[in-house]
Amino acid sequence: MKELDRKYKQDHLLLCMKCRMAESLKKLKRWKCSLCNMCLVDDKDAKIRKQRHKEFHVDESIGTTKRRRNWTFGKAEFELVEQ
Repeated sequence: MKELDRKYKQDHLLLCMKCRMAESLKKLKRWKCSLCNMCLVDDKDAKIRKQRHKEFHVDESIGTTKRRRNWTFGKAEFELVEQ
């Protein structure tokens, strides 16, 4: 029975795109934000994502009529972690 379960799981991972993507995402390294603990994927567009995320942590309500969209303000630092 265990042999059949193992074979089924192997066949399933070969055929199921959703499961293959989930398995590959587990092995990726990610950039973790120091302010909100959000993780960004480490790929060719990582610099762009990190810059846009840093802009999210800027308080835009100071000196403008814009409303606050975030409560965690400060300088975001990113650390490369394995997940």
